[in-house]
Amino acid sequence: MGNSDGAVRMLREMKERGFRLDLVAYTSVIDCLCKNKYVSEALDIVDEMKGNGIQLDVVTYSSLIRAMCSLGNWSEVKRLLEEMERNDLKLNVVTFNILVGGFCKEGKISEALGVVAMMTRKGGELSEARKVDKALELFHEMTRKGLAPDVATYTTLMGCMFQVGRLSDAEKLYENMRACGQVPNRITYSVLLDGLLKNGQIDVALELFHAMQNNELEPYIFHYNILLDGLIEAKHFEAATRLFSHVFAIGLKPSLPTYNIMIKGLCNEGLPEKAYDLFKKMEEDDCFPNNISYNITIRGGDDEEKKQESDTLPSFQRLGIGLPDLKCKKKGKQKVFKGISYCRSS
Repeated sequence: MGNSDGAVRMLREMKERGFRLDLVAYTSVIDCLCKNKYVSEALDIVDEMKGNGIQLDVVTYSSLIRAMCSLGNWSEVKRLLEEMERNDLKLNVVTFNILVGGFCKEGKISEALGVVAMMTRKGGELSEARKVDKALELFHEMTRKGLAPDVATYTTLMGCMFQVGRLSDAEKLYENMRACGQVPNRITYSVLLDGLLKNGQIDVALELFHAMQNNELEPYIFHYNILLDGLIEAKHFEAATRLFSHVFAIGLKPSLPTYNIMIKGLCNEGLPEKAYDLFKKMEEDDCFPNNISYNITIRGGDDEEKKQESDTLPSFQRLGIGLPDLKCKKKGKQKVFKGISYCRSS
């Protein structure tokens, strides 16, 4: 065991002499064990650390992840990443390079892209531009190797582009996906709707929503939630109200987030009584409020300025939001992203 044996022995001696073992001491020993491939012994030390109330930091996780990557133990890599996320620890450049390098070495390009997406979403030391450039680099490497990206890969990558406001790149990826015969699924539509709305492309998001229905893929409640939240954030409360009514009209059951979004919208509009009425209606509809529901209702929504009148409302009416039925009635094909057709109601 060599140096590893000496490191463990020194740790034990420190403990016997009454020294208080800290994160640095434990991490040094774990790193030594991992580098010498004594992974089970390293995990024993991790258990001891946790038992003593010492939480792992990103350096400790990096040592463990490097060891698991070198052993090809991807299930353990996944477990460690999930544990980091639960503990709100962000990947640093070292961990990022270990993961991406390990996945790429094994030909796991999709998993490497997933790491880039997680780092883009959660933040970290790598610059935003570098993250998405790395994602595109991995994507091109994947295609060069003759590996066909699937819908999940395209969806992940489009999410990365939206996170940093690169809409044109997201559009190119969407066109590429359709050209390769990949059909967007409900998760893809969720990413597209959310990304478009957060980047101020409200009309395009609404057109995409119609395209989803026109492609015989009925939206789930979480798609409506994304639209409702986007409309309210963009100060288009009247359109959000019509859409909320449409949810009931088509027999779709609102979820807890649906109610919370609308309660927030009512509060932001300076309508606390109506917000409280909707809060009470939740229970009548067998949807019980959570802490978020109570907090929104008590605090009266966001501390933003109240909604100002908007001149853009007719565009929502043109797209069908002002009508009881949001589905298209006349099929005049237009384009949102190339490859998606939608129709507008007259």
